[in-house]
Amino acid sequence: MFDNCPVPVCLVSKDGYWLDFNDKALELFEYTRSEFQQLKYENVTAGTDIWPDKQEAQKVIDGESSGYFMHKTYISKTNRPFWALLIVQGIYTKEGDFEYFISYILPVKGWFSNVRVAAKALRQGKKFLIGCAVFIGLLIYKLGIITWEEFLKLLRVFV
Repeated sequence: MFDNCPVPVCLVSKDGYWLDFNDKALELFEYTRSEFQQLKYENVTAGTDIWPDKQEAQKVIDGESSGYFMHKTYISKTNRPFWALLIVQGIYTKEGDFEYFISYILPVKGWFSNVRVAAKALRQGKKFLIGCAVFIGLLIYKLGIITWEEFLKLLRVFV
């Protein structure tokens, strides 16, 4: 369903097991398909990020929220920690009952290299990317990944 998606996408059950996922997820977490199917999202999440994720997930299950996003530290099979932005959407039946989560995992490292590419494109006149750069900058500032001063430095690259 999402094999051609350029980012890791996972369907996650109510109890935290991976129902389905694309090859990008396997590459990122460094597991084989059969290994990854046996895991819960908790198994690849740094300990300090498990509880906040569970709290937000429960709100989606209870219908208090349709989704959420947060930055998390994940741990790969080889114990390599990495930061990522997790975007989660609840999927519901026609009757409104929770069915499963769809999760997009955007590694933060890739974002910063993409910012450099965006800066080059801006210099070539693709001004529509200014909005994207501001959005990404504000998002990573709001997530606490960069300071306000770092955000302003980032903006100077584009202006």
